[in-house]
Amino acid sequence: MMCSRLIRQSDPARQGRLFRATERAFEAVLHFYARSLRWALRNRVLMMVLLAATVVFNIYLYIMIPKGFFPQQDTGRLIGGIQADQAISFQSMSGKLRQFMSIVQADRPSTRSSASPAGARAAAGRPTAASYSCR
Repeated sequence: MMCSRLIRQSDPARQGRLFRATERAFEAVLHFYARSLRWALRNRVLMMVLLAATVVFNIYLYIMIPKGFFPQQDTGRLIGGIQADQAISFQSMSGKLRQFMSIVQADRPSTRSSASPAGARAAAGRPTAASYSCR
């Protein structure tokens, strides 16, 4: 109510091009909404059938789509990695990688196989040096 007293309507002819363009776009959207609302009110039965079909379809999707954070199938695969300072030598990193792999392989009941690529390209899927161990 206070805005009606403080803000005066300005002449649209004095507004800029951007204002006039957005005003035309708003009027077009408003006209489309009014036309579609009139159509929906004339076809009430069809709109109620569409509403019921949407509710039934949503219930169907709720029942059929798997729910939960974890997948229903366990692939049994775990991927991990180690990082070191960029100044580390390849030999030192290989030693640290061997130490890390010995810790992973010590968990015998749950570790069937392991792979440990080392090098800058290992992250891209192209290992430069690798140590593979399968059980």
